[in-house]
Parts: sequence; structure tokens; C-alpha cells
Amino acid sequence: MRSKLIKIICLRSRICVSETIHTLEKQAKLAIITNGFTALQHLRLQRTGLAQYFQFITISQELGIAKPDARIFEHSLQQADIEDKSQVLMVGDNLHSDILGGKNAGLDTCWLSYDKANDSDIAPTYSIKKFNELLDVVAA
Repeated sequence: MRSKLIKIICLRSRICVSETIHTLEKQAKLAIITNGFTALQHLRLQRTGLAQYFQFITISQELGIAKPDARIFEHSLQQADIEDKSQVLMVGDNLHSDILGGKNAGLDTCWLSYDKANDSDIAPTYSIKKFNELLDVVAA
């Protein structure tokens, strides 16, 4: 297993998301780092039913630090007691906050593009178009 901790950010409601996360949570520690207001982010996680799969949830309002600042990622790594960053994969759908943030923290990254073009100079380690493709990345 390549990743002990997988960062899942800004998940959109898709049918395959819960199935994929259910598979991943059996293999790795899962965490969320999200920018936003604490109450709203918890409400979103509860409504999607995804909160149950994540051992660690980091919300920018609680820390006063937001992605892409590397410190919010470092906080999450400390929460999870992860020292070896090579065992971490940051997954997100926003190139600037998620992927650049993960790179700023020295993490491998996986951009969930939803078929969008990358018109930036931000280069993720991996790119996927659909969330369930993450299983192939993690298995590699």
C-alpha cells in the first residue's frame, strides 16, 4: 500500500465517491483538510455521509490558516502521527489550494480534474478524471 494517509479535499457528491472511500478507509488513514467555516464544513460532511470514513478533519477556520499554506498540512500530519511524507498522498480538485498546498508541504499530489484542463504551471504528481480512478493510483 503506497499511502498510509490520504488527504481528500473538496469532495463533490458522486456515486462512486462513497464506494471508493469505503475501499480506501480499509487500507489507509483518511483525513480531510478544508478551507471554510467550521459549522458549514461539518454540516456538508454530515449531509454527504462521508464524515464517518475520516479519522482526521482539519478546518481552516479552527486554525486560522488556509490552504495552500503548508502549515495546515503539517498540522494534519501531526494529528495523524505521520512523519514519513513519502507515505502520504494529497488528493484534491483545486489546483491552487489543494495541489499547490500539498506540494508546498512536500507531499505527492493527485489532482481530481473532472476532465478540466490544467492551464496552470502547477504540476500534480498524478492526475485523475474520476474519483474512483484513485484506487489505481493508490495501488501503484
